[in-house]
Amino acid sequence: MLKVKSINDNDLPLVEKIKLSNCNVSFETLSNSYDNFYFSIARKYSQTLIRMGMSKEEIKFEKDFILYKAIQSFDVNQKTKFSTWFCNCSRYHFLNYINSNKKYTLNECFRVDTYFNKDILSVSDKNTEMYDFLSSMLSSFKDKRINEIYRLRYFSNSSKLTTWNKIAKKLNISTQTAINLHEKAKEFLKTKIVSKNSFDLV
Repeated sequence: MLKVKSINDNDLPLVEKIKLSNCNVSFETLSNSYDNFYFSIARKYSQTLIRMGMSKEEIKFEKDFILYKAIQSFDVNQKTKFSTWFCNCSRYHFLNYINSNKKYTLNECFRVDTYFNKDILSVSDKNTEMYDFLSSMLSSFKDKRINEIYRLRYFSNSSKLTTWNKIAKKLNISTQTAINLHEKAKEFLKTKIVSKNSFDLV
């Protein structure tokens, strides 16, 4: 079990500020302070992750996504240090990736968050009905950054996901904002695609 350094009394105000107001400065401050902590966790899983297709760059840039999810799910009322929560979120994220690569099937499309990235990539071919459907759904968002984030993340003519860092730089926004917009749209897209798949089977 990884020993958590007791540095997190000062982190709670940052976590609360991020949860309440999506403060990008607080997010970047917290992200930078967790660099060494994150990589000490990731190192334990890196060889397996790389064997299963995750590049070293992807492992590096997954930190901000995991941190964002950890912040959003953290309950400040529970007597748990944020560092402990982040540690658990990181471990579960890597384990879920490993398990999903072992168990993934197309029949489970859009049922579980773990499969979301792969399912989007599986329809990245522009000559498909599903691609047209996704393009239509993405174009319907009033915030056009969402459309661009999904296109950069999944439809960049690459077999790998574009990192959050590259997306943020391309759109001139913070990494947290890019992830936040992605998550904002995800449940809507999952619902629409599952409904379409169910309709197509009728």
